[in-house]
Amino acid sequence: MREIDMISPLVQTYLEKGFKSYAEIRLSSRWIDIFMINEKTQETIAIELKLTQWKKAFKQAKIYQMAADYVYVGMPEEYIHRALGNKELFQEIGIGLLSINGKASTALKAEKSQIVIEEIKRELIENLNPDLEVILDEQGNLTKTFHPCGRKQRTEVRR
Repeated sequence: MREIDMISPLVQTYLEKGFKSYAEIRLSSRWIDIFMINEKTQETIAIELKLTQWKKAFKQAKIYQMAADYVYVGMPEEYIHRALGNKELFQEIGIGLLSINGKASTALKAEKSQIVIEEIKRELIENLNPDLEVILDEQGNLTKTFHPCGRKQRTEVRR
């Protein structure tokens, strides 16, 4: 499994809950792997995807709490136990865990971020580039290629 293989099941799960998804959204010097918004409620979710390195994902996800209502680390189901073994770290600051295998399921629910800076959140939403929206075909496959982790090509949020 590659990180890009986790995008489709993740997006499909949240599409059913009314969220639009965007890939590789710039937040200062960082890149949020998946940023989701429910356009009716303006509720936002930021997700950092990692295959195995939960500590690195945790560090990155902490930063996303200033820009999103809920923040998750998403990992393949076969490796999520590594992060769950340290769930007290995630619970302490409200970051959730998503287990991904064909679909995304909540292994640890995220708490609403207490440090969202509304101005940063609003700017991210206003500058979402339609080219970065993750769209699935009828079979649930990605309709375009994204380059998470390693970013062979970077597409920045429009300013």
